[in-house]
This record gives sequence, structure tokens and C-alpha cells, in this order.
Amino acid sequence: MEIGIEFQSELLQMLKSVMNKSWYESPLAIVIFSSGMTILGAVVTHCFNLRSEAKRIDAEQHFQRIEFDNLKKEKIHQDQVSSLKEYSKIYHDFRPIVWSSPDMICSSQTGQRIKRHIVFQS
Repeated sequence: MEIGIEFQSELLQMLKSVMNKSWYESPLAIVIFSSGMTILGAVVTHCFNLRSEAKRIDAEQHFQRIEFDNLKKEKIHQDQVSSLKEYSKIYHDFRPIVWSSPDMICSSQTGQRIKRHIVFQS
């Protein structure tokens, strides 16, 4: 019961001090101002957190896309290597060679390089 009476008396003192000429020095005005600043700070912090969270999610999705592309390229490369090994087994250890120029081709039957002549007609 005493707590209720003390609270009521403090509340009355706060209300009386608001009515004075120096209302901005009253405890009620200070409480209202500090509460407003706290709420404003919470709103600003929330907005910045939302923005940074959206940027983090975008960066994570971009990273996952890049990681997926890299995995896909690695899988393609592994498939190419395995297909060349199988191709070599099929053709009895035939080793594919890299063409040194566009006019050089490799005969698949003999495994020898054959010069291809390109004639330009005008």
C-alpha cells in the first residue's frame, strides 16, 4: 500500500513540475525525451540491420552461385578427362595430340599428322 502512495505522490510531483515555467527540467519531460531518443535509436538500428542483412543475403546468394558455377565447371572438366581416358582405351592407347596449327589434322586410323592444304579462291 505504501508503494502505491509513494508512486502517486511522485507522479503528482512530476505533473506539478510540468506546469512550472521550467517544464523541460522536470523528471517527466526528461523521461519522455529519453524514451523518445531510445525509440528513435532502436528504429534507426533496426533499419540499418535490415539493410545490412539484405546485403549479407545477396552476397551469400552470389557466393553460392559462383560456387555452383565452379562445381559445374569442375564436373565438366572431370567428365572430359574421364571421356578422354575411355576414348584412349577404345582406340587402344591412342593419345590425342594438340594441333599446332589449323592446317594440321590427325588421322584417327594411323595416328599420324596429315597436312591439309587450304586454298583460297578469289
